Amino acid sequence: MKDPDKGLIEAFKAMSDRLGLVSTIKDLANEIYKKMEDVKSSKGRSKNPVLAACLYIACEKLKNPRRMKEICWAANGLKEKILGHAITEIKKNLDKTMDDGKAIDAGDFLKRFCSLLGMSNKAAEAAQQAYAKTQEVIDIRRAPQSVVASVIYMIAQLSGDRKQIRDVADATGVKPTTINKCCKEIHPFGSRLVPAWYANEDLKKLCQP
Repeated sequence: MKDPDKGLIEAFKAMSDRLGLVSTIKDLANEIYKKMEDVKSSKGRSKNPVLAACLYIACEKLKNPRRMKEICWAANGLKEKILGHAITEIKKNLDKTMDDGKAIDAGDFLKRFCSLLGMSNKAAEAAQQAYAKTQEVIDIRRAPQSVVASVIYMIAQLSGDRKQIRDVADATGVKPTTINKCCKEIHPFGSRLVPAWYANEDLKKLCQP
């Protein structure tokens, strides 16, 4: 692959630095962009949304997903609707070696959210297992990311270092009121969601939101 032009490198570096991404993600984003140029699918398009979309897809492929809101922030306030269109267009044009059609699950963000909150690896693992069970145990009609935020908050209440609902909201991008409402819906299922190895008697500490 030919080296990307200097401007391209600088653009990806600027976005990557703002998000704290590793160089492999930036390199893959470069590769995706060059492939887009080869199939002429980026012709006539504004470069900023395409670059941002390439970065979003690269994060997804390398199992380090970022929310669209985060990518838009790194792309100097790009609108989510515009980014969404660019992502769809890229995925439609790239071949199977680049696009396997797999959607990002909200659970993919969970570990990073826990890290942002300073939660232990044990707590993060408990939150992951609890979230996985929500899909089996509860018929909840809320956005997956709202469920993730609520599960994290629930697990945090059982840990030695409790988190405020505002802390969880800041880390996940979900409004405190939404987390509170969702917590009320999943609270009755707490004993079935929280892994027994993480909390047993401690479930009594889980107060009704």
